[in-house]
Amino acid sequence: REWRGAQGLAEDVRYYGQWMRDETEKRIGHLYPKVEVTAEMASRVLGIRLGAELVLSPAEEQVIATHEAGHALCAALLSRATAVQKISLGSSGVDVPGVVLRAVRQRRNVITRGELEDDLAVLLAGRASEELVLGDVSVGAQDDLQEASELARTMVEELGMGVGTGPRSLLRPGVRRAGEMKGGRSGLSDRHRERLDAEIAALLTRGDRRAREVIEGARGALDDLVAALLEAKQVDRAGLDAILARHGLP
Repeated sequence: REWRGAQGLAEDVRYYGQWMRDETEKRIGHLYPKVEVTAEMASRVLGIRLGAELVLSPAEEQVIATHEAGHALCAALLSRATAVQKISLGSSGVDVPGVVLRAVRQRRNVITRGELEDDLAVLLAGRASEELVLGDVSVGAQDDLQEASELARTMVEELGMGVGTGPRSLLRPGVRRAGEMKGGRSGLSDRHRERLDAEIAALLTRGDRRAREVIEGARGALDDLVAALLEAKQVDRAGLDAILARHGLP
């Protein structure tokens, strides 16, 4: 058989990998008894209840649909955010009240500051949508706030993406993130710590402002998306594009 390019090498690697798995199974497989992974076991690891039927009241559905629609609309309209694939309300078989599935970035080693700033806005858009549409915010935004805060901290302290703090990383050799260093922001003056905190707060404030601008500028599309979620419980990419097109949005 003829191989083109690296196909022969890839086939050798696959063959060798399978041989290693088979040999390992024969030699020490008896030390690892077969275990059937149940929904309960998976739930402990994932932190969710698989197979559970989530029952939401109409009021809860309204809040969650408004929250997820905010995330989805912001992701769809910010040019450097990853594409929305599906928005779901009360995911079937999993006790998660709502979720927006988005594409994964393929260029993880060259993600830009602009892309991360769009991600911040998308993370904060659910809470912003609740406040703008419903006049109140729910505890459902807790995870979003934690993730956004951690992203902003990483941008400033580890990636040198702060505006006023300059191109400096607080990471030390062998430390994966600045927060793991003994004593926290070791070796920094109080003034420098205050500047870091101010930079982080500025990134979060800017992200929240951008999310609100997107939602306020596309309020009709947001309302239609919320209505579609409440009716069908999920909207795919084609459905979202159709809603955006009706309102003359890209």
